Amino acid sequence: MSKKRHPPPRIKFVRRVTRQHGKDFADYWGSGIVTDGGAMDALDEAGIMEWPDPDLWESPAQDRANDLVDEILELTFEIAHDAIAAAFTTAAGEVTKRERLRQKRARRKRS
Repeated sequence: MSKKRHPPPRIKFVRRVTRQHGKDFADYWGSGIVTDGGAMDALDEAGIMEWPDPDLWESPAQDRANDLVDEILELTFEIAHDAIAAAFTTAAGEVTKRERLRQKRARRKRS
């Protein structure tokens, strides 16, 4: 016996994804990028610097390395901010448009 397939639930979206939505997304995402372990891991994986001896955790060398990492991550995000906002606006716009069309077709089918 086969199970009856239910259509996906209807999700409400904004009428149009705007640049402000993209800016809000980029601002929020960027606000945590320096403190996010993922960004630190990515920078470490890039292999652009050798970390000071981990036994000297609270040393001037470690402090300087941390300052440089923070600066690199902050500047990277500052440079990428507008591109991230634009990419989010485009991606979210495409997905929400596609979903609205799917929901519209599903409503017509039920009628």
